[in-house]
Amino acid sequence: MNYSEATPRQIDTTLAKAHFDRSRAQEVLRIKTAHACDNIDYRIEEGARFVTSSLKFGKSYQTVWVDLDACESVTFDEFNRIEMIDGVKVNRHDRDSREAVSEIVRKYHTRNFTEVAQLIADDKPEVADALQTLVDIETVIEACQDEFMIRGGWNRFFLVTSSQGHIHSSMGCSSCNKGLNATTFALVCDLSDAEVNEAVDIFGAALCSVCFPDAPVEFTDEVKITQAQATAYFEGGIDAYREMIAKAEARKAKSEQRKVEAAERKARIAEQDAIREAKFLEEIKRQNEGVI
Repeated sequence: MNYSEATPRQIDTTLAKAHFDRSRAQEVLRIKTAHACDNIDYRIEEGARFVTSSLKFGKSYQTVWVDLDACESVTFDEFNRIEMIDGVKVNRHDRDSREAVSEIVRKYHTRNFTEVAQLIADDKPEVADALQTLVDIETVIEACQDEFMIRGGWNRFFLVTSSQGHIHSSMGCSSCNKGLNATTFALVCDLSDAEVNEAVDIFGAALCSVCFPDAPVEFTDEVKITQAQATAYFEGGIDAYREMIAKAEARKAKSEQRKVEAAERKARIAEQDAIREAKFLEEIKRQNEGVI
């Protein structure tokens, strides 16, 4: 692609695909690197040895890469049995994952899988290939971002895909990434370089007030886009998103219709009960008058 001649939409479409491809390539590289290192002593230059271990941090497992020569002679089995670091439990459900990982890194000089992959790539062709794929994708992302900066930027709109949320102007909004897991996004390529009212026409008044401080109040924070709706856009584009919204509105309308019909049935039953009760009281009254 000639980035200097491409439209903002073309550039951002390429960028969005590259981000998706990067996530997939990172997972492939992680798996291949783990396979190359797992449960073995891998000697590099002066004997540095790397092993992997999956320790439980919070609700998930964190793969930890350990340079054994920097670990005060700790063995792999000893590392696997670690439950305390400087008096802090790390192998428990209630441990905060970020704090636990921070303690591991500080104490045992761990490395992320990309760093380990770079160290072993010369001797592991499958790791080298996976690493090169990731480098190629990063090059595309860098080229797209460079062109974005050269032109002084343009309006971008991001949907949150990890939970329900608003529309953001970037992935660095201060209202995101508040939980244990990072917020994930989908770039709305169809709206690259568009005005905010065009985004509202499609997604409703869901603009983030932090990202779009100058947007009219009626455009911001009134609705949240669900994770399923954002994923529908990410996987199928605006048409898929609109189809999901239409189905949701149809279900809502059907539900409201059922509520109305139920209320009408209840009202009819109440009316019939009132008529029967009135007739019963009238009959009792006539019987009492006959007795008198």
